[in-house]
Parts: sequence; structure tokens; C-alpha cells
Amino acid sequence: MKETSFLFRNDHEANQFNLYLITTEHGGIANIDSRTITLPNYQFNRTSLIDFIYPFILDVYVPRIAQKILQEAYYFDQREVEQIIPYVISLSTTPKILHSEFKHSLYERLVQFIYHLEDLTEINMNEIYQQLFLLEDDWFEIVGYGIEEWKEEMLFQDRMHQLRTYIEDQEPFFSHVIVYYRNHPILFRQNGQIIQDHIISSASIPFQEQMDQSKVISKLLAIAPEKVDVYASNGKVHEIYSLMNIFQERIRLYPIEQFPFQSKLKRAND
Repeated sequence: MKETSFLFRNDHEANQFNLYLITTEHGGIANIDSRTITLPNYQFNRTSLIDFIYPFILDVYVPRIAQKILQEAYYFDQREVEQIIPYVISLSTTPKILHSEFKHSLYERLVQFIYHLEDLTEINMNEIYQQLFLLEDDWFEIVGYGIEEWKEEMLFQDRMHQLRTYIEDQEPFFSHVIVYYRNHPILFRQNGQIIQDHIISSASIPFQEQMDQSKVISKLLAIAPEKVDVYASNGKVHEIYSLMNIFQERIRLYPIEQFPFQSKLKRAND
């Protein structure tokens, strides 16, 4: 009779795999016997087996090795570990972009392992974990890169919090500002009057020495408006994303074609 069995290190891991099966499309009945889960009437070829177990490896085994390294080598507490693990998962799929010495992704390593198996009817998942994680020194570096990305994100969020707090406490220079943003930002008051740069530069901010005054973020931080209507081209997505992070509910976005003061643009660009 055709069947495929998966052998696990312990009952907990077998239960994790059983829960994973619920999310898959294999459509069969799983028989559970302690640390072994059998799919009756179900056999895989190498390609289908790789694609079947890879998401489980990514979601269960990567967090396991990451937690082990983060706690035993870097001494992070559980709260920090839980924050860092998503970065490690993301980086483990494309490690080659991190360092030229990383030759294979996790998926490629799994392919190499599966293609050396002779028996595809009994899969020892603990052996897979041993080969792909415990015997691969690269995981220490991948986890290290994950820590760096987490720290950068924490610094970014702290910076965003500082700017939001500043805006909340600042008296608006203009309550409502309209931004036309194609090649460079042009700011208007609600009545269509252009806000000249010398007016903006006179509204100094504590972050000014770190900000590029040519950027729309710097200009709006100086004015600290209560309401901002932004008409932007698609090429400015990155700065608009940052604007929304800082100004949040104060921002409203519109297609640049709907800008209401088209007649005043030529004068602004002269």
C-alpha cells in the first residue's frame, strides 16, 4: 500500500506537523502514532516532497535554530527573541544577498538533501533538522544579520516616535498644507498660495541639522501642519511611505493629476 511516514524528534514536533497538515492541500487522513505521522495512500516524488515540507521547515525549524542561537550565543531574553525571529526567517530564504560566502539558500539545501535520499516513504525530519541547521555554521551569521536588521528597525521606530511626538507638541505654522510632488516638492497653503522656502527655513526644528531641507519630510516637519493633502507621482512612493509613518492620520493622498492649482505650477517652477 502506498503511504509516506514522517518521523519526528518528539510528540510536540509531531503535533506541530499535524497542525501544519491542516493548512495543506494533501487532502488525506493523517495517522498519528507517537512521534510518527503517516499519510496513507499518499506518496511523493522528490520535487513534490520538497515543496510539501519546505513551509514547515521555514515556520518551525528556522525559529527553533534561531531561538537556540539567540539565547545560547547572544543571551537575548524571550521577548527579544520573538521580535528577532521574523527577521531571521526572512533572511534565511535569500542569504546570498547578505554575504558572497553564502552559497545556498535554505530551499537549495533542502533540495540537495532530498535528492540524496533513496527512500521517500519514510522521512526522518530530525535528520533533516540536523543536516540543514545543526551542521551548518552559516546559521550563526544569518542570525547575526537578523539581529542587525532588528536593531535598525528599532532605531527607525524610535526615530519615528520622536518625530511624531515633536509634531504633536508643535504649534502649526500653517494648519493645512497641500503638497505637489513630482520632481521636487512644492508646498501650497489651502488657498493656493505657494509657501516659499525662506518661510519654511525660518520655522526651525530640533532635527534640522540632520534633515535635508530639499525633502518634503523636512519641509513639513518645520511647518507641523494639522492636515496635509499630498498629490504625488508614483516615483515618490518611498518618501510618501515615510511621510505616512510620521504624520499618520494627518495625511491624505491623491493622484497627482487631481492637483487643484495647476495654473500656479509654472510660476513655482520658474
